Amino acid sequence: MEAKPARYVIMTISCSEFDCQERQVIHVRARAAFAQIGPQVVECLKCHKSFEVMIPDEIIGGPFSSVPLETPDLTDFGLKRQEWAAHKHGEQKLRRELIELGKELGVSTAFLDYE
Repeated sequence: MEAKPARYVIMTISCSEFDCQERQVIHVRARAAFAQIGPQVVECLKCHKSFEVMIPDEIIGGPFSSVPLETPDLTDFGLKRQEWAAHKHGEQKLRRELIELGKELGVSTAFLDYE
């Protein structure tokens, strides 16, 4: 019998060091019952100093960086916006083509009628 993966809640915490304040993500066990809130120690990913966090259950994962691995550079924002607009235009064109094809074939395309 295969063990079920633990259910967890994602929580964001911050390093307590004044010069650091690095935001990090931890996975906290999720249970249906109430638990006593207690301190747990976490090592900061940036400054490597330990700090306490008060959370309702045990930490089962992390800490992880709170910044996505592929964060777009703000200087690329204009380019990303143009790519998004081109994508939306292509998506709308494809939807119109599928609706026309559905009409030709006599197939319902109601699921494509959204904006």
